[in-house]
Amino acid sequence: MYGQHPLTGDELIIRRVKKQRSKLFGCAPGTHQQMGFLPIEVSDQVSTFATDAKKILVNKSYAESINDLNIRGIVVHESLHIGLKHHIRLVVWMKRCGLSKEDAQELWNIGTDYIINGMIKSSENYGKDFTLPDNVLWDDIYSTCGWPAEKVCNDMLRKGWKPKPKRPKPGDPKGPPKPGGVDDPPDTEGCGEILVPEELQGDSKEAKEARAKEEQDINNRVAEAAMLEKQIGQGKGGMFDKIFKSTGKTTPAEHIRYFLKKHFSHVRSYKRPNKRFLHRKIYLPGKIKTPHTLYTCIDSSASMGQDEFEKCRKNLVRWAKELGLSKIRVAYVDSEIHMNPDIGKPWYDIDLKNGTGADAMELDIYGGGGTSFDPIFDYLEKNNEDVGGLVYFTDGMGWVSERNPSFPVLWITTYCAPRFGGRSDEGKPFGKVVHI
Repeated sequence: MYGQHPLTGDELIIRRVKKQRSKLFGCAPGTHQQMGFLPIEVSDQVSTFATDAKKILVNKSYAESINDLNIRGIVVHESLHIGLKHHIRLVVWMKRCGLSKEDAQELWNIGTDYIINGMIKSSENYGKDFTLPDNVLWDDIYSTCGWPAEKVCNDMLRKGWKPKPKRPKPGDPKGPPKPGGVDDPPDTEGCGEILVPEELQGDSKEAKEARAKEEQDINNRVAEAAMLEKQIGQGKGGMFDKIFKSTGKTTPAEHIRYFLKKHFSHVRSYKRPNKRFLHRKIYLPGKIKTPHTLYTCIDSSASMGQDEFEKCRKNLVRWAKELGLSKIRVAYVDSEIHMNPDIGKPWYDIDLKNGTGADAMELDIYGGGGTSFDPIFDYLEKNNEDVGGLVYFTDGMGWVSERNPSFPVLWITTYCAPRFGGRSDEGKPFGKVVHI
C-alpha cells in the first residue's frame, strides 16, 4: 500500500512468533494466558529463545531455521518455565549448589529443560498442534521421572556434571566464535532459556520483596491459566491445571505455599468476572478481597529453642504479606494449651491490616514443659471450632493420637515428623508434613 514501509527482517520474525502464539489459544489456552501479553524482541544475546517472565527474546537466525509448529512448541516450553517459577527457584538453588553463577544457570537450564520437554512430549496435543525441534534436550530418566528441578540438578552434580568450556556468546564484544576447538558456535539443544531479571537477584531486602511479589504474580497467572483451560475444555496442551494442583513436585517451601494458597488465599467469585477474558465472551470468576485468618499452633515445649521460634516468626511474616492476611491466631501448646486469660480460649490474635503490619509481628513464648500434640486437636473437636485449616510449627519431638480431623493440617517441622498413634502405637499419619 502506498506510503507503507516494507517490514524489516526483525519485524517479520516478531510477526511470525505472534501469529504462532495466537494459534495456541484453542489447543493450549493456559500457555496463551501466560504468554499472550508478553512483548517479543529480537536479540543476538540469546542463541535460541529466552524469557524472564517479562518478555520473550528471539534469536533471528534460529527462528528462521525452525518451522511454525516448533515455534508454538517453544512458546509452550517458555510458558512452563514461567509457570513452574524456574526463574525464582534458580535464585534459591544457586546459593546452595556450590557453583558459580554462570555454571549454576547453565546446569539449571539443562535440568529444567529435561523436565519441561518431557511434559510437552507427553501432551496429547504434541505432534498435532505443536512440536519441539529435533535436537532438544531429553533424558530417559530426568524427562520422565517427575522429579522437581532441584532434585534433577543435584543428581546431575552427584553424577559428575561439568560445565562446557566457556566460549563467546552471540554478540559478545570480544568477537565472534572462532571455528574449531572450544570456541565452536554454541549448540542449540536448549530451545528456550529461563533468565533471572536483575531485580530478583541477590539477598537484599529489595530483591527478596521483589521475588515474593513476582511469585504471587505467577501464582495468580497460573490459577487463571488453569481456570481458562477448564472453561475452554482444551487443557491437555497447556498443562497448567496440573501445575496448579501439584503438591509434591517442588521444594518444601512450595508445599507450604500450596497449602496456604488452597486454604487461605483470596476467594474467586462470578459476581466479579475476570475482565481479562470478557472480550472473548469467556466468563471466569475474579478475585474478591476478603479478610482471612490463619490459624497456627506453636510447639512451646522445652525442646523448641529461640532459633525455632524465630523461624516461625519469619515464615508467618512472609505468608502474611503474600496472602494479605488480616489476622493470625496463634495457640501455644507443650503438654497442655496455654490459654489466653483475657478470652479463655487458646488464641492469641495478631492483627495485620491485610499483611501491612506483618514486620512488627512478635511471638510470645508460653510453656517450656513436655510435649503432646493432642491438646489443640482435642480442644478443636470438643468445641467444634471452624478453623478452616491448621498450621502446626514443631520440632516433631512428640506424639499425637490417631485421628481424622475435619480440617486440613500442615505440620512444619524443624527436625523430624511427629509420631502418629501415641507413645506405644503406630498410627496412620494425618495432614501434610514438611521439613524446613
